Amino acid sequence: MDARTIAFQLRAAYQGLKVTDIYKGREAYEVIAKLDRNNGRQMDDFENFFLFTGKAEAIPLSRVAQVQEKRDYSRIAHVNHRRTVNIYGDVDGVLANTSEIIAGLQRDFMPGLRERYPDIRFHFKGEVENGTETKLSILSGFGLGALGVFLLLSLQFRNYREPFIVLLNIPLALIGAIWGHFIMGLDFTLPSMIGFVSLAGVVVNDSILLVEFVKYRVREGMVFHDAAR
Repeated sequence: MDARTIAFQLRAAYQGLKVTDIYKGREAYEVIAKLDRNNGRQMDDFENFFLFTGKAEAIPLSRVAQVQEKRDYSRIAHVNHRRTVNIYGDVDGVLANTSEIIAGLQRDFMPGLRERYPDIRFHFKGEVENGTETKLSILSGFGLGALGVFLLLSLQFRNYREPFIVLLNIPLALIGAIWGHFIMGLDFTLPSMIGFVSLAGVVVNDSILLVEFVKYRVREGMVFHDAAR
């Protein structure tokens, strides 16, 4: 009686073993034999489990194997051929936000865990990963949009100085957004970024009107600073 034989008989008893096939017309049905699942007596059945030798002799499992109880994973997950453990959680918005929790983990928890387990790797998925992708998409789209506006205004104004003045108002508008969040006690989150991108479009429109108005008044003979005021 070796370990392979013991494992095979235990697996056959609890997972089932194909005995034969029964055919009904063109359909084939498998006949599988395994222990009856008697709820509440699984451990008793295991402790009283008998193994059978090649001579059909029944031997108690406790005579040929040492059984130790320990906790194990309910399932083993792999991502890209690497063993993984997934940790899920919901954020209580009243106590903290996702960014604060992630920053706290990276600052207080992960360095110590990496010292104990140097081969471990961390990856943030779900809302965190989607939020990061959205932020990068917003920033890249905002940059391309600003470049496109600069080129269009350069064609309209026929110089590069006035388009630069128009776009200079975008970061100045960000100052108001930051102070507004600070006064109201709000965090600068993903919806805030989307709102700021929308605000930038309004600021660009107002800046174009301002530059055109100043130029119009200067052409009428007004002093530049008076026209700007």
